[in-house]
Parts: sequence; structure tokens; C-alpha cells
Amino acid sequence: MNKRDLATELTWKLSAILEDCKRIEPALDAYLKDTDERPAISLELLRILSNALAAYELVHPGEEAGEFHGLPREVCTTEDDPDLTIRHAERPDDWDFRPWLLEKLNAMQKAARRLVQECLTELSTVKLHKDAPMTPRQYLRSGIRLQFGELKAKAKTVFQEVCLDKLQIEPTA
Repeated sequence: MNKRDLATELTWKLSAILEDCKRIEPALDAYLKDTDERPAISLELLRILSNALAAYELVHPGEEAGEFHGLPREVCTTEDDPDLTIRHAERPDDWDFRPWLLEKLNAMQKAARRLVQECLTELSTVKLHKDAPMTPRQYLRSGIRLQFGELKAKAKTVFQEVCLDKLQIEPTA
């Protein structure tokens, strides 16, 4: 995958996450403030999780099935690994921004996983210590709010850096 393809694909994935976040935010807000009726956001949550995982995989591909059994990567896939140099336009040239990007994308995918997990958790299964400063309902809702905010913030940060051409994604020479 060339530089333009990766940046475009990453932009598309992040844009889709932000659009789904925008779409589900009113339903989540209503659920978190007013009602105990769960919002019908399963499809959006699935797309968010899928796009978050795919965005991370663009920069740091996981092992193919055959690699788990000891086969070399070249045998398992026809795609080349993205051997990339990721720099920031406002930083020195020798500063590799891959760890920064991977950290943000990893935090985003973890937040997406935890958001799905929190949204699927039944209130009756939440058990807190008797001296806990909140009710199970408050605990569950604060978890949803926290994970949603984390997901949205990370996706927005990376989206802005890529779209404003501050991140330069280039094949390693």
C-alpha cells in the first residue's frame, strides 16, 4: 500500500468512527441522563469497533493465521507489510512518530472494545462493594461516558493530524 492509500484509508476509517459517534451521541446522552431503556445503537457500535481495529491494522498488521503455526509471513499473505516512516511536519525529521500514532490508535481500539462491553453489560450483573460511592447504575453509565469520550477524543486527534497533513506517512527507504 502506498503512502497516499494508507493516509486515505486511515482518514476514511477515522471519519467513519467520528460520524458514527456523532450519530449515537444523542441516544447515549438520553440513556445516560433520562432513561433506563438501552439505545438501539448496536450497528453503530459494531462499525466503530470494526473501523477502530482496522485503523490500527493499517499501521501495525497482526499475525496471519498461518503465522501462529510458524509459517513465514510471506507465505501467508500476498500483501506487503507497511514498512513506513511516520513523521510530524512540525517536528525534527529524525523524530519517528509511529509510536505516537500506534499509541493513539491502540487507545482508540481499546476504548471501542470497552464501550461495546459497557453497553452490553446488564445492570443486574454489576456488583459493587457495599461502601462504593456510587450505585451500579451510576457506575455503568460513568464507564460508558468515559469510554465514549476516550474513543471520540483519540479518533478526532488522529483524524486532525492526518487530514491537516501534519503527519507524513512515507515508505521507508
